[in-house]
Amino acid sequence: MATFGQSFDGRGISGLAFAGSDLYLAEKAAVTRITGGGNAVPTFIDALAPTAIVSDGVNWIFVADTPIANTNILRYGLSPNTRDIYANIGVLPDGTTKPFQFVSGLAVDSMANLYIGDEYCQNLRGKDRPAGAIRSRDTGIVKTRLLQQI
Repeated sequence: MATFGQSFDGRGISGLAFAGSDLYLAEKAAVTRITGGGNAVPTFIDALAPTAIVSDGVNWIFVADTPIANTNILRYGLSPNTRDIYANIGVLPDGTTKPFQFVSGLAVDSMANLYIGDEYCQNLRGKDRPAGAIRSRDTGIVKTRLLQQI
């Protein structure tokens, strides 16, 4: 297998996401962008401990940031460069809410809905866009969250 690129600082990689022709690497304490030409460059994405990353392929990068205990899902706009907390609460099957604690997977479907896999909540959550509601795939419960602009 040929080398496509290398992380900016040589840290371990916990996730990969393409946006356009660029590849974004979630590393131990940063997010690096590898350009279409294979050059690694630092990004404006300031996650402290990214555990998962996904892109809608065009405008947005979503990063699960788990610095110590609770996880925030950070949303970064690629043009212009913007950042906000997109989600940070999950719904357990009994309907109680808990902060995300260790998001281990993110996915975006063709309708631009974000899906969040969290080890602590032990369930898959879906966040509807643009409605902004977090849905439990097991219970159908909908919990609306206000987003915090940073």
